[in-house]
Amino acid sequence: MKGILKILPGLLLIFFFYAPAMADPEVNSGLKCLICHGAIKGKVEKTKVVIVDIYIDGEKFSKSVHGSFDCTACHIAYQGSPHKEPGGDINNKDIAELVPFVRAKSKVDPVAQAACIKCHASIYKTLKESIHGQNIFIKKEMDGPLCLDCHGSPHYIAPKTEKESKVNKFNILHTCGNCHDKKELAKNTIGANT
Repeated sequence: MKGILKILPGLLLIFFFYAPAMADPEVNSGLKCLICHGAIKGKVEKTKVVIVDIYIDGEKFSKSVHGSFDCTACHIAYQGSPHKEPGGDINNKDIAELVPFVRAKSKVDPVAQAACIKCHASIYKTLKESIHGQNIFIKKEMDGPLCLDCHGSPHYIAPKTEKESKVNKFNILHTCGNCHDKKELAKNTIGANT
């Protein structure tokens, strides 16, 4: 509640100036979202253990691999501007089947993380068959990586050919090491004796 009270004056100011754009059906939903999410630098406490950073750097997002997407292409559970908490039916069978598996790792919007399958179905198939995927989809453990664990925020993913990419050949050891250097995980991995 305190988080909302801190950002309320900013929200009111934004809505006063940008309400006409938000009501215009011709305005891209991503632009509507960035009216608030690009202006408010802050975090909201969703639960005692989940703090949501609501700020999206619009310039950085526009340069990402997802920068041309409408926000609701992934955040399909959010409706309206301003939106309510995500809810409702998921009209995509593949996404609906993934949500229970990603929910444990994605506390804010598991539907958005599961929505990756819309464009990356073959990658999800490969993931499910891998040792990482078996940990998530068969053993139902949390130590298997999903998209965000390796690529970072979907709002800022750089192409893997760019040095800023977390999965670029110059960064991949560090990215994998984020998990494989952990003692509790290392005992079960190749890097156990390194």
